[in-house]
Amino acid sequence: MSVVSFLIASGIPIFNYLLALAGSLTFAPLALGLPGYLWVYDHQHYRVGIFWKKIAYYLNWLMISLAVFLIIGGTYGVVQQIIDAYASGEIAGAFSCADNSNSS
Repeated sequence: MSVVSFLIASGIPIFNYLLALAGSLTFAPLALGLPGYLWVYDHQHYRVGIFWKKIAYYLNWLMISLAVFLIIGGTYGVVQQIIDAYASGEIAGAFSCADNSNSS
């Protein structure tokens, strides 16, 4: 398993960026958006309830909005990092034999 992990990490030069992209696309909708949406769906009657129920209802809508913002912002940030890494030459070919010891 370690060999497979090494081969994937070395063979795909932007693997860490791909992990970040997957995280930005999946964390917010699954951890913030989906629970908020399910709560709002189950408690629609809270919209017209007493003050505290209304607060809970709209806080869950705020959580859904935050999830959308994080999806857009996180994805934009990761894509910009990938573009910058290619522009600076940080990302080279797969299995590069270049000296990466930072010594002269």
